[in-house]
Amino acid sequence: MRRWFVLPLIALAAPAFASPKTVVPLDGAWQVRIDPTDTAATAAHKREATWLPAAVPGSVQQDLIAAHRVPDPFKGTNEAAIQWAGLTKWQFRRVFDVTPAMLQRNHLDLVFDGLDTFATVSVNGTVLLTTDNAHRRWRVDAQPVLKVGRNEVLVTIASPIRTLQPMVLAEKNPLPGEYDSAFGDEPKGKQTSPYIRKPKYNYGWDWGPRIVNIGIWRPVRLEIWDDARIDTLRASFQISS
Repeated sequence: MRRWFVLPLIALAAPAFASPKTVVPLDGAWQVRIDPTDTAATAAHKREATWLPAAVPGSVQQDLIAAHRVPDPFKGTNEAAIQWAGLTKWQFRRVFDVTPAMLQRNHLDLVFDGLDTFATVSVNGTVLLTTDNAHRRWRVDAQPVLKVGRNEVLVTIASPIRTLQPMVLAEKNPLPGEYDSAFGDEPKGKQTSPYIRKPKYNYGWDWGPRIVNIGIWRPVRLEIWDDARIDTLRASFQISS
């Protein structure tokens, strides 16, 4: 029966050791462009080498569709026209304000609930985080690089295929994938999908097109706190017969 008192005790104790947490959502309007270091892509897609509107949560493919830069891949044979996006390196950026009161707190964490997939996160020009898994939350302390006033977060995301392909091509016996690409971006039997932590349906299925998504696919926020925070709660019950 003592298990029933765990949650109430936590709730009573929390005010004694933790100041209120402040959450600043960073969803909504971002910008996206081809990374300038991807010179082949910037030469082939000059319009997309300049900043265009992006929506977070989302993907670069959704942003390209919304901006009418690619046709709807779910219609006809348009699937082929969007493949280049998954082979390209992209940058997402957003500016946000920080107040003096915010900087007086002990922790200012930048939290991404989902980054797809090989991302490098910079704030005000300083790299804070690199990621390799679309299925988890990423948290980093941004306080050391934040300043009063305008701040910029830049998320650079590499092509999952380009990132992993050299390793896969060198494999003598590569892991089997789901469906071979019909677009020539991956040799038959040399798929990158088994080697990455991202949704496998991105690589094509019998019920949907091949759209290898790149983007900030879950919410983003700044969490501001002091001495302690509750990250996860789990209730455990024992029922006697």
